[in-house]
Amino acid sequence: MNKNVFSNLIPYPQFIAITGKSLFKSKQGILPRPMTREIGETINIILKPYLESSQKVIKMDFIIDPSFITARTKKLTSKLREQSYRLIFSKRGSSLIAPTLAGLRYGMQTIRQIMEDAQNKNIPEMVIEDWPRLEWRGIHMDLAREMEYRHNHLMKVIEHLAYLKLNVLHLYLENKFLYPSAPEVAPPRVMTPTQANELCKYASKHGITIVPQIPTMGHMEHLLNGKYAVMREDPNNSYNICPTHPETRKFLAGLIADVADAFKSPFIHVGYDESHSGVCERCRKHGTPQKILAEHLNWLNEEVQRHNARTMIYGDKFISREQFPFTDAANGGTIQEAAEAIKKVNRDIIITDWHYTAPWGGTVRYFVEKGFEVHMASATNIYWHDSIPFHRGHHWIVETHEQAIREGAKGGINTNWEYYRGQFFDNFWFFQGLLAEGTWSSIPHDYTTWSRRFSSRFWGLDEKDYYGEIAGLAETTPTGRRRYFCDNHVLSVEIPSALNPLYPEWRQIVRDHKQIGEFIIRLADEFKKKATRNSDTLRLIDIHGHIIRYLGIRARERLNFDAACKEGRKNDAIRALITMSSCAKQVLSRLNYGYKIYGGAVEDRKRIMLHINDLANFISYVRGISSSEVKKLSADALILKANEEPEHGTNFIRAYTSSKLLPPFPSIDSVPFPSGKIEFTRLNYMNEIKLACILQTHAGKDGLIYVKARFKSKKSGKGQLLYGADGPVKVWFNRKHVDTRPDASNPAVIDEYSSPVTVKKGINEVIFAIHTNHGKAWG
Repeated sequence: MNKNVFSNLIPYPQFIAITGKSLFKSKQGILPRPMTREIGETINIILKPYLESSQKVIKMDFIIDPSFITARTKKLTSKLREQSYRLIFSKRGSSLIAPTLAGLRYGMQTIRQIMEDAQNKNIPEMVIEDWPRLEWRGIHMDLAREMEYRHNHLMKVIEHLAYLKLNVLHLYLENKFLYPSAPEVAPPRVMTPTQANELCKYASKHGITIVPQIPTMGHMEHLLNGKYAVMREDPNNSYNICPTHPETRKFLAGLIADVADAFKSPFIHVGYDESHSGVCERCRKHGTPQKILAEHLNWLNEEVQRHNARTMIYGDKFISREQFPFTDAANGGTIQEAAEAIKKVNRDIIITDWHYTAPWGGTVRYFVEKGFEVHMASATNIYWHDSIPFHRGHHWIVETHEQAIREGAKGGINTNWEYYRGQFFDNFWFFQGLLAEGTWSSIPHDYTTWSRRFSSRFWGLDEKDYYGEIAGLAETTPTGRRRYFCDNHVLSVEIPSALNPLYPEWRQIVRDHKQIGEFIIRLADEFKKKATRNSDTLRLIDIHGHIIRYLGIRARERLNFDAACKEGRKNDAIRALITMSSCAKQVLSRLNYGYKIYGGAVEDRKRIMLHINDLANFISYVRGISSSEVKKLSADALILKANEEPEHGTNFIRAYTSSKLLPPFPSIDSVPFPSGKIEFTRLNYMNEIKLACILQTHAGKDGLIYVKARFKSKKSGKGQLLYGADGPVKVWFNRKHVDTRPDASNPAVIDEYSSPVTVKKGINEVIFAIHTNHGKAWG
């Protein structure tokens, strides 16, 4: 791939011309001519490794000229022209000139990339003229979901963003910031105001603007607790804040002031996506939800402006799916409702128009025509996929921003949500590079060469596309991590093809996953050893190999365990459990490393440690029984036995079995207690969302399912059974009818319903009869 020193520049420059036959020999250094202190400091940050690195030097002038303009840049907007530069390599005199320090900085990054490749190749005499397509180009990072703050990692991220000529970093905070006005909402080990201030100063030296993102309507579930719960629109649901509650504005004004003071950013992003506020009794007295939506936003905008910043929001609450059927982010209700809401919104608010899988929605043009500045938000889609969305993500990011630029966007970011269940940010630089290339360079994107180009540029590897091989294999090897991860003694790939035809049969997991996982691990080790640049970003590139390998071993050893039990081979049964446990511990070891470096896997580690503890209990139990008793065992029986202990610290019931799908009854009230003829088999329990999942049992069909739950209590007494259901449900506790909820429907909310029960010491049993809600009930 690396034919010459400019073949793999990323982003690729707008104009390059070879101007002479002379060559600067390889391994030369840069000797800057006299300059200002500001330019000197920037050179020292970007080009330090190449300053007079040998006796052979390229003498170069670094010039800021505010009046600098060329025939190619004169048609640009002033904001884009400010970021332009011209770089000349010539025997008669080399120079870098730009109208601002920002433009000079981008030219230096081009010099840096040229010098990296010039260590093995000669530099021709040439001229590069370059400028971006969009004024604002950057990424978004989720610091909120199952994360702890890691300052050093964020500093490295900033360095890599600058290397790719990006200039903005959005940080999604929720409660992972120590707000001085509301310190109670923050758990331990979150970003502090001092760290935020230090990070912003460091980012500024690299030409990066940091934008804090906070929720101010929906997505408030980590903020509206304790004394702040009174501001919930629904007292039983912490997701939405009530915009008309008398304490709301004081609370949100405090959060805005806190991030404004700590980040001192020219922008504050106030979220506003996926909210459902404005419908409670208090709000209805103030007007329609659309009126309240606009008025609340305009007030937020005034608060942000008080701190000399511009307001940014996600725009989905102001567009209708009726009007934009091809978009994946339209939550504004009907066309009339969306139009009513947007009509009253202040036009100095910037819309970040998020579309993660639908590049051709047409919404950027709509917002621009309505008078808004628009920044497009694509996504790596870390959270929608088992591992790395190598091919799909590639297409979505490129096409989304191309369409946005055609429709008038002034900025573009690539969002990176939810690093958990095996995901770590550094495994996705391939996708951030796509954003950098597409929002800067006008050269048509070549899908076939990008992976090797990026590998050559970012990791210094020309001989082999390691990332493409690893990511491609990971993408096409299903793990079901979004449903169960590695903690639940079950593979979601057991789901019938009627529900998900992409998932292979169980036998394929047994046959393929161990070998695929081991191959990825070997390839990742080789990748890390051969990378000559940015090898620190590859520390967890093997994680998907470990997860895939573990799932394959677990599937195989479960079969071995059941076979050994059937024949009374106790030692072989124990050996199968030990093999599972050993491999699970290897996954845990990698997650622990990711937690240390990135602050991720906070909950993943707890989940898999619980799983490993269950396996240890299984091993002890089997060792303590006779071979004849072993014959009565199976993997499912052991799992149910282990899960009879409620979850430590929460009392959530974990042991579930279910009937097959039965014909529906006329009403849930008429459903009888299940007869002894009905067979129950183990039901998958989704630990992350505390759900006994019936999806694969009904496969989208209407009918009735009995769900049985068993739990062990250390004492007897009066208690409360708390549950949620997303279909009409009838409940028996220790064979006694205790509750019926004929109106239960989607979604199933934790602790939505309550019923008094009498708990006995030892094993207790709860039976639910649930109508599948025309195939829409999850459990």
